Amino acid sequence: MKTTSSVLLLYHYPSFDDASTIMEHIDAFGKYSDFNIIKVNTDLGFPKYLNSVEFSAIILHYSLFGVFPFKLNEKFNKYLCKKNKSIKITFFQDEMHYCPERFDFLKKADISVIYSLLDKKYFNEVYKLNSHVNDVRETLTGYVCDDLVEKGLKYQIPFKDRKIDVGYRARKLDFKYGSGALEKYEIAEKFEQEAKNKLLTIDISTREQDRIYGVNWYKFTANCKFMLGVMAGTSIFDITGQIHKEVDLFLIKNPNASFNEVRLAILDDYENKIRYRTISPRLFECAAMKTCMILYKDDYQGILKEGIHYIGLEKDFSNINTVFSQMSDFTFVNEIIENAYRDLILSGDYHYKKFVKNFDETLLSLGLKPESEKHETELVNNLIQRDIWIRLSLRRIKSLKSIPFPGRSLLKYIIVKLIRGLKN
Repeated sequence: MKTTSSVLLLYHYPSFDDASTIMEHIDAFGKYSDFNIIKVNTDLGFPKYLNSVEFSAIILHYSLFGVFPFKLNEKFNKYLCKKNKSIKITFFQDEMHYCPERFDFLKKADISVIYSLLDKKYFNEVYKLNSHVNDVRETLTGYVCDDLVEKGLKYQIPFKDRKIDVGYRARKLDFKYGSGALEKYEIAEKFEQEAKNKLLTIDISTREQDRIYGVNWYKFTANCKFMLGVMAGTSIFDITGQIHKEVDLFLIKNPNASFNEVRLAILDDYENKIRYRTISPRLFECAAMKTCMILYKDDYQGILKEGIHYIGLEKDFSNINTVFSQMSDFTFVNEIIENAYRDLILSGDYHYKKFVKNFDETLLSLGLKPESEKHETELVNNLIQRDIWIRLSLRRIKSLKSIPFPGRSLLKYIIVKLIRGLKN
């Protein structure tokens, strides 16, 4: 068994996925950590060489836990259970569901540290009472990366030249996530109604077919003078899994029920018992593109302050006329934009570099030390990546079965023989 002070990072990222913020989070560890990071994408299968290595720590990325079953196959699960000498650290998002399954995983995998989006006042109720993990730490959904800063400089448009006055995109979430989750939808619907007679150019939608991805999203944001927003997350946190089951059963029996009917029948007893709200990477994106934010008034984890970084909108829209008045005050709007750019982007306080530096301090506090000689890490990584390359090549060869072309059978035979030779 080879022992290394390198850190293994397990994540899941399908090749067809377009969620760039996931890869920004994953890549930040290798880019900024003083520790040598070896990344393995579980979507490509289990590299057998992992069984020959004892890492100082294993990071389990939040991308593994978005759906259930989690994106760790039987081989990965067995591997984690065997690695008792490695310190295991998980990052979680979307923690409001699959809680029993999550707690079970924490116990079986013997996790030491959890990074959570929860407010620390809920750590005991959620994790410490339902697992053996006592070290729980706060984190954000995402941070500022160099690429975002560069895109901001590239795509920023002078405020007066922007074609869209108010922009927004969101999707309507299931009722079972509570009133907090519905805010994303409600702010769009209500603002559009209030702005009808204001001679504003509006580009607001909550339809799935209108969602915007990749570079086009940055261009869209940069072409908006104002962007609506709310805190991400939910007001229902289902520790036992029973709330979601109750809502699903109620909707099967009452398929046309409104949210208020579901709320009165089930949700009122659970609303904000555990408040699962956090800031979204979109707020950093707006700041980088110098787009003025109009947000529901909230605490935004102390990072954004009303009247300094955003224009505050009451959730009942009782101050909508004040908001419209503030939107027309260019001096005030420009001050909001520049404050957000200074404090969220230029300050570096929310950059991935600082996030990873703080993470390194966690590893140091747990008794780990960075490896000064990287030759060992490169050797281990090369052997792991060789195994992954072989696995990926075999997967691509199998896909040739459905693609007819001259000489396919002979080519397949030659490549399979070559790869099997490499494996042996």
